[in-house]
Amino acid sequence: MRRLYAKLAEVVAADDRQGGTKAVEDTALAYADEAMDLQQRGYASQRVRGQIFSAAAAFTSSAMWAAIDGRRLDDAQHHLNQAVTLAGLSADPAVQFRVWGHAGALYRQLGQYTQALAADEAAKSRRSHAATLFTHPSPTPVPPFTRLTSATAPQPSGPWVAPRMPSAKPTSPDLARHGCASTTRRSWNSLR
Repeated sequence: MRRLYAKLAEVVAADDRQGGTKAVEDTALAYADEAMDLQQRGYASQRVRGQIFSAAAAFTSSAMWAAIDGRRLDDAQHHLNQAVTLAGLSADPAVQFRVWGHAGALYRQLGQYTQALAADEAAKSRRSHAATLFTHPSPTPVPPFTRLTSATAPQPSGPWVAPRMPSAKPTSPDLARHGCASTTRRSWNSLR
């Protein structure tokens, strides 16, 4: 898996250097095929199968991004269908966030703004789930681009961004006011 993740980092770096070339797209697809070939060999645990699907989805998503960047939108749509399937099979919220984020960009390029909004919402829901996973050390190898925490993730700034409001924890009287008066002290403390 580490070898696949290293190749993924190479594909992302090549895309950063070269842009949406057909060569980057083809390389990413070749690595996705290599990952799926690993899936066909012998027996693997569910965790390993999930990681292989995750790597294949990430490679396919990189191919989709290269196609979007190169204005090959028909190819990008084909890659989207495959990437969504693989990301779903992986059950990896980080790769699902990545795929849906790229899908939102594709739909905007196609002028399909309703689908773009839906894809962005799907990415947002996966991001919040993925962020909770990466605040604790993982026993499995995780691609370097997914290691984000709230401290390292880029934060929006500028006059158009509303200031963050501190999150308020409900107090015991708040629970009583909302019909939860029977909440015991022990269960209340478990909510904190």
